[in-house]
Amino acid sequence: EEAATTSRATARPRGGPPATSGRAGVLPVARFNARLERAGGAWARSPLAVAARFLGRDRLDVYMTSVATLERRDGRDRVVVTTTIARARDDSISAIRYVLALESRPGGRWRLRSARFTQRCAPGRGHQAFSADPCL
Repeated sequence: EEAATTSRATARPRGGPPATSGRAGVLPVARFNARLERAGGAWARSPLAVAARFLGRDRLDVYMTSVATLERRDGRDRVVVTTTIARARDDSISAIRYVLALESRPGGRWRLRSARFTQRCAPGRGHQAFSADPCL
């Protein structure tokens, strides 16, 4: 279920990522990374599967659009997964976008470097561009 304040909404999918860290649009990743270090499943070796787990989903599905870009820096693979959820469960929000930066670790596992979210408000409910500002 979406988390929302009484007058200004900030979206969060059911079972989704942790609440923001206090800085606009920044999601904490340390606790998830600690859990990821203990994970023995094959999902820890797929950046898309790691992203889906962070978002509280078994997989990225048809209600989302995802783009993953792979870049290699300093001999280490880094991936940015951008996921847009087009149908938020809050009527003041038309879409939620997550940008997750991941890096490969020894043994083929991945970990989150950072996670950010933005949202686009429904018409008449606030900003129409993706922003971390709440919707009305």
